[in-house]
Amino acid sequence: MNIIGSTKDYLKRYKIIYDLYFMLVTPIRTKAIKKNGFYVLNLVNEVFQSLNLKHFADFGTLLGFIREKNFISHDADLDFGVLINEEGERKLIEYEMKKRGFIKTQEFIYEGEVVEESYKIQGVKVDFFYYKNEENKSKCYSFYRLPEVHYKKITDFSVFEYNFSKINELENIILNGTRVPVPKNPEKALEEKYGINWKVPDEKFEFWMSPSIVNVDAIGILKKKNF
Repeated sequence: MNIIGSTKDYLKRYKIIYDLYFMLVTPIRTKAIKKNGFYVLNLVNEVFQSLNLKHFADFGTLLGFIREKNFISHDADLDFGVLINEEGERKLIEYEMKKRGFIKTQEFIYEGEVVEESYKIQGVKVDFFYYKNEENKSKCYSFYRLPEVHYKKITDFSVFEYNFSKINELENIILNGTRVPVPKNPEKALEEKYGINWKVPDEKFEFWMSPSIVNVDAIGILKKKNF
């Protein structure tokens, strides 16, 4: 088989490798969250308080905090939505995270902007989803490799856009003695993310099942390393 053919076959198999990797690391990350999750949550709160920027529990983290009053038993990371207006604010967040010992592990870039990035500390992975507020909606992005798509590079991912009701206000809940910012009316936010049955645990739920998601038919870039 020639080099081009081998590369295409590898790209087809990449999703399997990607899924296998997460199957192996998920139990390790889940254990770390149970042990250190609230400590890391407090560190993240410190970062945003120091910058006077808005963040909130999002996706699986929000789901666990509202539905189960704790982390979801199989959750492998902490998810936060972040409301920023310019790239300079994101760089300030990165500076403050690193100052507290976080290691930046990856970022996803779409149309030249970092729209999602991840950090790690004490075995806990933290994901930031950067939201853009428009006239009557808030949107963010997620990335995935689809098995039917032929990607040119290992770092290429399909881009998915979430469109939610506009997030104007946040409120705080208290869990384990820790303040947790959440969108005002978090139940509505969860319905938009997971559908009307969000109160019923479903380990088979995948992000593309969200009623608020659309494949934008574009390619985003993954930069994965220690920055």
